[in-house]
Order: sequence, then structure tokens, then C-alpha cells
Amino acid sequence: MKSLKWIWILGGCLLLGCATIPKGLEPVTHFQVERYMGRWYEIRRLDHPYEVNLTNVFADYTLLPNGEIEMISRGFQTRENRWLIAKSTASFIGNKDVASLKLAFDGPADDDYNVLFIDSSYRYAIVTCDDRDGLWILSREPVLDKSILDSLVVKAKAWEFPTEQLIQVEQKAKPLI
Repeated sequence: MKSLKWIWILGGCLLLGCATIPKGLEPVTHFQVERYMGRWYEIRRLDHPYEVNLTNVFADYTLLPNGEIEMISRGFQTRENRWLIAKSTASFIGNKDVASLKLAFDGPADDDYNVLFIDSSYRYAIVTCDDRDGLWILSREPVLDKSILDSLVVKAKAWEFPTEQLIQVEQKAKPLI
């Protein structure tokens, strides 16, 4: 009986992709991964212990020959006066046109990466992990037009994210690294 239970769970994971995303939300469909590649700047975020005191946070995304995505994130740690770098590889959980991925970091940690919104020009986006404690508003430029930013915050609030806790990420016009 136990083996039947595990077969059912495994079958469900294969069918559904075992994606974890906050309840009631859906990742972007008709996602064009090639257009997502390149540099993205953090404009606002819900702060996490691993990002406290980080400024000038940005990530470079590169599509690898095997279809995975390499993500190299950088942020300036103001208290330590140094750049921190995190490398990860992202794999699609299901179809490659659905923006739901699993991130694998160097080491034992992994996380979910779900694009909830992206504009038609692929210039700004809203990203979350597997719960409403993670939220990032990203832009191709270090500064995002206030009216666009306000509309993204309104969208996130409607999705029940704690937008009052969003912090502004300081960005220099050009990264120091």
C-alpha cells in the first residue's frame, strides 16, 4: 500500500510539476525564456536575512545549451563594504513556456522562482518564490518609472503580498562591478 501511495505522489509530481507557488497565483504562461535573458535589477523587495543591507542588487541570466538558466546575482553588502555573489541554475518545473522554475544554488539550498507578471516588452517583472514572504520587482534599468512601479505594487497588493513591507533597493546608475 505504501508503494502505491508513492507512485501516486510521483505521478502527480510528474503531471503537475510539483511546482510550489503561493495559493491562488499562477506563473506567466507563453513565457519566452530567450527574451528574459540578460540583466535584471531589483527595484523593490521583501527583505530576507540573506539580503539585509544589500544595495545595487542585480542578476545576470544566461540560457545554457542544456536548456537550464544560469543566474549570477550580485549585491553590495554595505556593512561589510564588499560585493556578494550567488550563483544558481534554474530548471523549468514543467513546460518551458510557463515561468515556474526550480533554483539550485551552490550547496544544499534550492528555491522556487515564479514569474507572476512580465510586461510585453520584457522590461519589468514581478517574481516570487513558493510563498508570499518572497517578492521582487525587477527592471532592466536601475530605475523604474514611478507610475509603472506604483502599478506593480498595486498588482502585488491585490495578490495579497505584504506590500507595506517592500523596501526600495538602492541602485547606482551603473554597478560598481
